[in-house]
Amino acid sequence: MITAHDIHPGMWALSRDGERLGQVAQIDDAGFSVGSGAFFHDDYPARFADVREVCGEALVLSHDAEWFHARALLDLPSAPSDAHAE
Repeated sequence: MITAHDIHPGMWALSRDGERLGQVAQIDDAGFSVGSGAFFHDDYPARFADVREVCGEALVLSHDAEWFHARALLDLPSAPSDAHAE
């Protein structure tokens, strides 16, 4: 399982369908946030369980881009780790 030690600020986060969502902005015990945009900043909350794999300086997440965009607009938390869509 991915932990806070595997992730650091500045890593790129990609959705499972390959869209670059932004960079890891903050990390805490519950997970991390991915920030994008210089002026209209979107934050995508994610849990460590949302990470499918770490590839060098990039995280591939287990949800598609639309899933993250919807949560950023609605300010919703990440899904529980057992509710991942593959």
